[in-house]
Parts: sequence; C-alpha cells; structure tokens
Amino acid sequence: MLVGELAVGIGLRGMTASDVILNRDPVSGTAYYVSLLLFAAMPWVVSRR
Repeated sequence: MLVGELAVGIGLRGMTASDVILNRDPVSGTAYYVSLLLFAAMPWVVSRR
C-alpha cells in the first residue's frame, strides 16, 4: 500500500516521499496509518489464536 501511494505521490503529483507521508489530514491520516498497522499485524494476531 505504501509503495503504491509513494509511487503515485512522487510520480504523478510531484511530491517528495516525506511530503507524501507527512502531509495528511490529522484525522484521516491517523486512521489510515492505524489501519495499515492493523493490516500488517493481523497475520501475527490470527496465528497466535
């Protein structure tokens, strides 16, 4: 997900990598990064059950 987002931000929007990651709306940006963390951690959580 992050690779695709960086590719679009850098390639199509002309932003730097730090701009793509840091320049988000505070509410939706936080929800987005929390959901990415949950998505990444879910296989580990499920395998522990």
